[in-house]
Amino acid sequence: MATERHQPRPRLPRGTSALAPGDRDRVHRQRIQDALVALVAEQGFTDTSIRDVCGRSQVAARDLYTLYPGKQELLLATCDALVREVCDAVAAARRSAAPTDDIAQTVATVLDPIVRAVVARPAHANLVLVDVFSAGAAGPPYRRELVARLRRLLADALARRPGPDGLSEASLTVVAAGTLQLLEYRVRTGKVRSLLKALPQLAQWATSYRTASPLPLPIQHPAAVVPPPAVEERGLPRDARNLPRQFVVPHQRERIMRAVVDLSADDGYAGIGIPAIAGRAQISNRTFYQHFPSKHDAFMAVYDHAFGKLFARTWAAASRQDSWTSAVHEGVRAWTGYVATDPDLARFGFADVLTVGREAVEKVDDAYRAFADLFGRGRPGDPEIPEAVAYAIAGGVAGLVASWVTSGQAQNVQQLVPHMTYAVLAPSIGDSEALHASGLAPTPVAVPVPPPADDGARAAIAFARIVAEQGWEQATLAAAAERAGVDPSVVAEFFDDEADCALQALDAWTDRTFAAMAAAFASAPRDGALAVHRALGAMLAQMVSEPDMLELSVRALDPLGPEVLSLRTRYVAVFIDVLIPSITTDGVAPEVSPVASQIIAEGVFAVLRTHVEEDRISELPAALPEISLLCIAPFFGQRRAFDVAQLPFAVVP
Repeated sequence: MATERHQPRPRLPRGTSALAPGDRDRVHRQRIQDALVALVAEQGFTDTSIRDVCGRSQVAARDLYTLYPGKQELLLATCDALVREVCDAVAAARRSAAPTDDIAQTVATVLDPIVRAVVARPAHANLVLVDVFSAGAAGPPYRRELVARLRRLLADALARRPGPDGLSEASLTVVAAGTLQLLEYRVRTGKVRSLLKALPQLAQWATSYRTASPLPLPIQHPAAVVPPPAVEERGLPRDARNLPRQFVVPHQRERIMRAVVDLSADDGYAGIGIPAIAGRAQISNRTFYQHFPSKHDAFMAVYDHAFGKLFARTWAAASRQDSWTSAVHEGVRAWTGYVATDPDLARFGFADVLTVGREAVEKVDDAYRAFADLFGRGRPGDPEIPEAVAYAIAGGVAGLVASWVTSGQAQNVQQLVPHMTYAVLAPSIGDSEALHASGLAPTPVAVPVPPPADDGARAAIAFARIVAEQGWEQATLAAAAERAGVDPSVVAEFFDDEADCALQALDAWTDRTFAAMAAAFASAPRDGALAVHRALGAMLAQMVSEPDMLELSVRALDPLGPEVLSLRTRYVAVFIDVLIPSITTDGVAPEVSPVASQIIAEGVFAVLRTHVEEDRISELPAALPEISLLCIAPFFGQRRAFDVAQLPFAVVP
């Protein structure tokens, strides 16, 4: 694989001068692979036969078949050989590079050898990035493995940098997938030399995702989604002559397209024939040809139909927003929402259609350019993002979704909305603002504890501290006065007894906690579930910042009973009966029942009590997903609750 042009090969020596078997196989592999690259560049993979390869390489067919079972295996092995060479070049570049904290330089150390290999040998790159899809069902998985390999190279290089910051798992996937998508597009269109100009832009793009708190992707939980009941597919009745043609024609066409989607999952483009499609659609071969001239046209029609609906929904959701950041967020939500409604069609669009070959690859490229124009050029008024980076962003975000769709997680892709939104926003508005706008790291508005305004406030704080340290039985007004350095007679002017002191302290604490929750809730005015999640995060932040008050609320329950329960009921009533219904979904406010309110209150309090009794108040932020699921699911549904409950929440210490 050392040359880009075809050159006649001398025959190998025979007799006493013959090569050893291992050396002969090595030379044969090199000749065969070079011949395949040259032939595919000239006439395409489909029109290249094993006989052609043998003639060009001057290797006998029997020798070729001892090395490769068939043409597909030869293609994949040739791709593997090139990828190994490039990986070796990356490793060498990293060994010779001086240690640096600069993310752009670190990323460039990985990408530079790859880009230069593509520019130096475009025919080889074309085989790996474009023609590999001609290998049938093995093509899309091969591309996914390339993305995973590049992501690992980037992650390893960045992990060796000094300093704690870096790129999140999602950002690494976006950069890797987007870079490979850009390479594929430039190779396929013959613009490889422009990649040298794009290289520093790509490296700089990666730095826009630099964050001090790299966040993991959500955990994939397929069991969290209940699939819809199966519907029996039926063809038209035998005597359909009386049915209106306006019904029959679309019905048959739809069944053909669904058959293409279903069959392509197992066999890819090459493994499906017209009879199989017609049989699955319960039509005749003749009827198939009345709708589509060929199998190729049917595959392309399915993709065009799916992409048209996907883009229309995304554009409609984005165009209704009054700001670019909102347009990105709502557009991404619409995109993933459509993907989640039909996992099989999503798999077809992200993987199966690529097995058709170059025309399908071109259509996918067109789709990415459309999304790049919709989202990728940045916030109006800010410097425009370079065209290469905008395209890479679109391809990278699509690659992140594809990684979930092809692993059977299409129903759950809306969990990726914050990560996808961040990936689009950060190159334009920066890491910090993008984290907040995407919902990945909203900062709770913790209401600080005000300095004690008087001797009564000082005594109340001291009382709570004694309860936390020694228990309710040891907490007296006299002890609180002594701890606070206040005259007991003065304390008696503020509180009737210990119960009154506890209730006043808890009432003030409840007001502070509610203020923090209300501020966090208001940060997501268009998303009720996310607003509740943020409010709950702020609640936990407030509790962590005032552990004595949380201790008091738990330990005072038994001695005070009805009084504390009344306070808690008021708190829950404000949160559930006022805040949640104030946010509607599709114009409909979630219903609230007293039973649901009681169940939620008891469940949340049980989590809080456990953390207090086990002396784990500082670990409460880790319970946010559990509490969010409990509070959100009854009003917004299990799927939406699971989506937002996975979002991290930056708790102010």
